[in-house]
Amino acid sequence: MRFCFLLALVGLLLPLTATAQQARVQAALHYLDQHATTLGLAEEDVDEVMVTDAYTSRRSGLTHVYVRQAIGGIEVVGTEMTINVDANDRVIHRAGTFRTDLLSEARVRQPALNAQQAVQRAATHVGLSAPSALRVMESNNDPSQAVALAALEADNPIRARLVYAPDQNDALHLAWEVELAQRSQKDYWLVYVDAATGAEVRRVSLTVSESFGEAAHAHDAAVPSFAPIQERTAPAAAALVGSYKVFEAPVEAPIYASPASPADGRTTAVNPDDATASPFGWHDTNGSAGAEFTTTQGNNVHAYTDTDANNSPDAGSAPDGGAGLSFDFPVDFTAAPSTYRPAAVTNLFYWNNIIHDVLYQYGFDEAGGNFQTNTYGNGGSGNDHVLAEAQDGSGTNNANFSTPSDGSAPRMQMFIGTNPSPDVDGDFDNAVIVHEYGHGVSNRLTGGPNNVGCLSNSEQMGEGWSDYYGMMFTMDANDTPTQARGIGNYLFGQSTNGGGIRPAPYSTSFGTNGFTYQDTRTQIAPHGVGFVWATILWEVTWDMIDAHGFDADLYNAGGTAGNQIMLNLVT
Repeated sequence: MRFCFLLALVGLLLPLTATAQQARVQAALHYLDQHATTLGLAEEDVDEVMVTDAYTSRRSGLTHVYVRQAIGGIEVVGTEMTINVDANDRVIHRAGTFRTDLLSEARVRQPALNAQQAVQRAATHVGLSAPSALRVMESNNDPSQAVALAALEADNPIRARLVYAPDQNDALHLAWEVELAQRSQKDYWLVYVDAATGAEVRRVSLTVSESFGEAAHAHDAAVPSFAPIQERTAPAAAALVGSYKVFEAPVEAPIYASPASPADGRTTAVNPDDATASPFGWHDTNGSAGAEFTTTQGNNVHAYTDTDANNSPDAGSAPDGGAGLSFDFPVDFTAAPSTYRPAAVTNLFYWNNIIHDVLYQYGFDEAGGNFQTNTYGNGGSGNDHVLAEAQDGSGTNNANFSTPSDGSAPRMQMFIGTNPSPDVDGDFDNAVIVHEYGHGVSNRLTGGPNNVGCLSNSEQMGEGWSDYYGMMFTMDANDTPTQARGIGNYLFGQSTNGGGIRPAPYSTSFGTNGFTYQDTRTQIAPHGVGFVWATILWEVTWDMIDAHGFDADLYNAGGTAGNQIMLNLVT
């Protein structure tokens, strides 16, 4: 078997030594070689394999090796496989499939179009203006001819490389894979352009939006009573400061707070940053003591408003906490959301950081492709903190998350909800914030940090994982298994007893949620299928809590409580 590594893997050989990691990668490749027949593959089908990502989980100790078939050093899209190797170089799990008869399918071996021409064609195919003033930022000389291009219309680099991509009839084409977005458009695209003709082979939107159809009917579930969580105090040696008046975790939204909206039920989170996940605080980017920003910007997220929907911050819209990093801004929920933008941005900044810090404990760290400007020497690619856009003007009654590959910044867009009167601000629906962030997590982890298009098919579990994360982050010790958990109740003007936006609220009560696995046959994909998957996860979670108890400390990934065990299993 011949195999090759992406150059980016050199930076991922952490925390293991390069030698130890290499041994586990070799074990994965040896497994493929030895089990080709069992997998229904001919020897030539595994003759050339590309390792697209490989890293070792801080949490489990497993090395996750992501591979694809390749032809002449060019990856074949749709042949993703994950092989998990333990500390003894044993393969314990494999997922994914390879193509058979691969070499006979690849008829074109040399491109007629160059990368810049392919980028222009890709933009046209998805209705974007042709990028202007294209400039090569990075390039390599391997067979993929990968380049990163700068353009006047784009904040993130436009990335292009050669791949073999299947069309809708599953026929392979030598194609340019183009990853691009423009400031004036909400969608982030992965477009495959035939390298010989310039025709579109396929497209994948890397922007995942909610699907809000008819809401479920309200139920008479008990209103959850949220016990205040303990504030996390950073080690004295770190000398970190910061306070944020927000709806602290695990409060789901203003209607769940005490007092509930329209009263102001926010509390002040003091030094909530986690010393492991954010060792220099939430406002650092250079890896040295002291904040680089006194606004809602830092290593994990830059939060601001984008009311004119140009994918750029409104002037002065990132509130300033001053030298003391004190973010305390007024809110009046009887008034229009435009009157309390600084408070909304602060809440959005706080929750994005909380999600980052908690999931870091469960393995979504730098090497795993998380979202950070500075990876502090821990592997992965930087310059990809979340761009969190509050009160985004490109839509209402929705939210979305765009996840480009590792090293390009994802974008979260939160919208105003217009169903109640006055309007409400989705930046305070914390379960929806977690849901959107969850799309970034699942897209970076499923196919590896550098292959974020794996969940583009309709029968995938991304929507379910996102709902599940939203519920887990807003779960309280006073919750009960039969309690109805609606998704999006605040954003859609429902009460705490509302049914939410799914076919039914989440609950272990069959009278409240009677959906089972067989309902995946009739549910609309991907949201309906995801809903059934989240229903299954929610049932299992309560079984685990019944057996092992509940612990509100989500940062303790090594804990033995049922909810902590489930977060480990799902992440």
